Amino acid sequence: MRKHLYQYLLLIIMVMGSSPLFAQIVNIEDKRATRIDSIPWRVTSDLSFSWIKNKSDVLNFGGGLRLEYYKGKYSLLSLSSITYVIVDDKNFVSSGFEHLRYNRELKERLTYEAFFQAQFNEQLLLNLRLLFGTGLRFRLSRLSSKPCHLGLSYMYEYDEESKGEIIRRDHRLSSYLSLKTKIANHVDFYSTTYYQPLVNNFKDFRLSTQNNLIFAINQRLKLNTSFSLIFDSRAPDGAPKLTHALKMGLRILI
Repeated sequence: MRKHLYQYLLLIIMVMGSSPLFAQIVNIEDKRATRIDSIPWRVTSDLSFSWIKNKSDVLNFGGGLRLEYYKGKYSLLSLSSITYVIVDDKNFVSSGFEHLRYNRELKERLTYEAFFQAQFNEQLLLNLRLLFGTGLRFRLSRLSSKPCHLGLSYMYEYDEESKGEIIRRDHRLSSYLSLKTKIANHVDFYSTTYYQPLVNNFKDFRLSTQNNLIFAINQRLKLNTSFSLIFDSRAPDGAPKLTHALKMGLRILI
């Protein structure tokens, strides 16, 4: 009941846009916008759709919405996403998340972060995940055109797996390395790698990498091609430890 209510709430949020989601680690680095001081609010939506015909008909569609607010040294980020997969009009798989993040700039190259996330993924047998985290973000590169960041955080995680039959409460470290660079005038490359081990057992970890090529069609429309890979050393029973995906979609700036 609780999971279905959460799904319905996400559907209401997501009517404006879309972004594909397949994994347990949510990459937010490619969703941070370049700050424009004269514009405190920024809204972006993503759309994705695919249809595959072989032995089965596989229909995949989803939506995503990103809200950002800046004021002085403070910023807020909200990310919402939901994805549906239908196979032969019979099998129905869904996944979605909501991510909230607060940032405060402490120094020129040092930022404090606090975040909350709610997530479900039927394909990976993740019934519900809630996490709360806090940490620091370091800017390693001085070049504004080629930003490189390192993030180090602590997070508390609540997991319901296999339709709520397994419940875990964990304390994890979360670190990431992100890079953005311009390959050509209208082509950007983003790369982010996450590493999330248990505080008391580094053999229990998640590793994620995502690489994006973004082609600017015009000022408000972009083509996003991404390759993602995730390894979870303690994946839910029946779910794969290693997952990967190659995806294409449109990003619309409202």
